[in-house]
Amino acid sequence: MSTVHELAVCHVGAKHGSAVGFVESYDAGVLVARVHSPLTDQHIGDAVQTIVLDPVRGECRYTGLIGGITDEQVTIVVQELVEQNQRRSAARAEYQAACIAVRDRDEDGGAIRLSVVDVSASGIRFASPAVLDVGDTVRFSLPVDAGAVDLRARVLRIEDAPWGWRYGCELLGLDNRTREALFRLVLRLQREQARARADRRALAV
Repeated sequence: MSTVHELAVCHVGAKHGSAVGFVESYDAGVLVARVHSPLTDQHIGDAVQTIVLDPVRGECRYTGLIGGITDEQVTIVVQELVEQNQRRSAARAEYQAACIAVRDRDEDGGAIRLSVVDVSASGIRFASPAVLDVGDTVRFSLPVDAGAVDLRARVLRIEDAPWGWRYGCELLGLDNRTREALFRLVLRLQREQARARADRRALAV
């Protein structure tokens, strides 16, 4: 039986550090997070804040106390849901990047031009003049900070765009390092975009 937030990417932040991973379970006020690297210098009873990027429920922020901790797992006794943005887009961030992709079913390996629109830790949306079908999969490298991550995306939705089509995709076969890189990218972009909106409001006053 699935639980709330199961397999959703999460970020556990504490006074002396943080860790990225995914939700193993969340039931009866206890959230169990599987982390990709140890949450060091923390002890049972320490306060933590957990951000969950759920593709269905959006971004959820919890405060709580550590109820158990190992190198690979953190158990959190949730005290409060501080904030929840129920829009699916809450777990996404606008991101502009040009990429060259290859469609898996193309035997000749022809290149496809993509223009990324937004990204999440589990999905991506891009525009392209190429005609893709629902279920098609493409491979490409996405620029992230000073490097890039290799992604494989499967088309779930198709919309008209000013030049070609816009495709909503799920990301397939993400390893821990790639998932963590995407999560950190989304958080950084959300902070930058929130700061830019606040600056615009200040200038409009």
